[in-house]
Amino acid sequence: MEPKSWYQMWKDAPVQGTDTSSTKLIYLTAGGLGALSAALLTIGFIVHTFYHKTADLVFAGAVAAMWTAVFGFATSAQNNKARVDQTTQETK
Repeated sequence: MEPKSWYQMWKDAPVQGTDTSSTKLIYLTAGGLGALSAALLTIGFIVHTFYHKTADLVFAGAVAAMWTAVFGFATSAQNNKARVDQTTQETK
């Protein structure tokens, strides 16, 4: 099995559009940076918890909200892609 090229992965990304587009770039960038931010916040929460030897519930809530937003964004993009694909198939 041959690994996919970057262009093919970009083209098959779960966002709307049929070819490379600025929409895909925005969605992929926002999703990647959102996941990076959530990961850094999680690491910060772990360090804070070990340093103070107690968990701050507000900090924990912020971490949970950040991950929920990241996964919600990804799900929204995939649902939109499925809707666009279905509409495209119905018009053919």
